[in-house]
Amino acid sequence: MRRILVFSLLMVFLVVASGAQSNGQATRKKAKVPVMEMEEEGPDCPETIADCPIQGCGKGADLKLNTAKNTIDVPSEANIQDMTLNKIRALKQPGVWPTNKDRSSLQGAGKEGTPVRVKGFLQRAKKEGAESCNCGVLGVANTDIHLVLVNNPDDPESSSVTVEMTPRVRQQNNHANWTFGKVNDFDGDYVRVTGWLTLDTKHIAKPLVRATNWEVHPVIKFEHCTKAKSTCDKPNSKGWEEF
Repeated sequence: MRRILVFSLLMVFLVVASGAQSNGQATRKKAKVPVMEMEEEGPDCPETIADCPIQGCGKGADLKLNTAKNTIDVPSEANIQDMTLNKIRALKQPGVWPTNKDRSSLQGAGKEGTPVRVKGFLQRAKKEGAESCNCGVLGVANTDIHLVLVNNPDDPESSSVTVEMTPRVRQQNNHANWTFGKVNDFDGDYVRVTGWLTLDTKHIAKPLVRATNWEVHPVIKFEHCTKAKSTCDKPNSKGWEEF
């Protein structure tokens, strides 16, 4: 009888010890599960271009690039530099560009921040989508109009230079008629654009459907040739009409 009692007590002890050990293991395993943290995205972006800061807004936004894109300044005629599409294509660009890197190395005469005037055939216009420079605001009135300029009407888009009409310029510089539909009516025409030379570093090291990341961005003035190209190419030609 005594042996049975001792054996019973021993079994109870083993069961309790086993349970305690099991609970301890479960607790430790639970403690090893990592706690997932939400990535901080900052404050919500404004819902209108009027409230969108010049540096733009959004996750991963390059605030310095956006500031360059969002100028509405009108350059003086004396400071505008005539450039060909070939010269823009020949401009050097870095192989990599970290977000929000200081842009002073890109700036200077004939580089970013230079007011330029460029001629070419408008191959087509494109509607842009949500971009951080525009705080991600959607709608054709709040997004860029992307213009594809080429030397000759039949040139491939891979040889093109991009110029961009921004909603800020359209809304604040009295260019309400610069709508996608109206601009696209100049498809195939010989045009001349005046604006600010900018390197779109957001696309550095990414596949391109154009010749270069150098752009005229934003466009400040848009003209189309109303006569023969040879006439419009003459110095001080009267063949250009501003739109």
